[in-house]
Amino acid sequence: MTDNQEILPSYLLRPGFLFIPDEGTVISAVLGSCVAVALFDRKNKKGGMNHFLYPHAPDAKNATTFYGNVATSTLIRIFLKEQPSRKHLEAMIFGGAVHASMPQAQKVAEKNINIAQSLLEKAGITVSVADTGGNRGRKVIFDTLSGESLVYRVERLRSGDWYPYEGMR
Repeated sequence: MTDNQEILPSYLLRPGFLFIPDEGTVISAVLGSCVAVALFDRKNKKGGMNHFLYPHAPDAKNATTFYGNVATSTLIRIFLKEQPSRKHLEAMIFGGAVHASMPQAQKVAEKNINIAQSLLEKAGITVSVADTGGNRGRKVIFDTLSGESLVYRVERLRSGDWYPYEGMR
């Protein structure tokens, strides 16, 4: 995904985490009703991503990055601390799918997408890519050095969706 001849390190971003590497890295996430937000600083060629399961923390005691309001606010705050000018930042939102076999997840998926969109809008950060909703999960690959992303839509998770992370489960 990057024009560099070097092979970038890779990192599987699990639910409830955010990752902002100091060096170029290829971040992957496998998403269903959960959502991932990637931020990219075009000026400094640096990116990072979160991966959250639920839209809002139920209370301050449980405010972790498993929740979109915490994960996205934290990601934004870190980037704005390093790059106070929003004009160089762009965001990408992925996920929020609901498989037909799990209709109970519909409201959570919609709220996950909405919290990401509203926090980015409130922060004044442009969303350049939004691949959300629908009924297929996604494997997202994000190059933190180039800001490029790749999305694979999947009907069901297969062991290959986790490659090269198969042994990490």
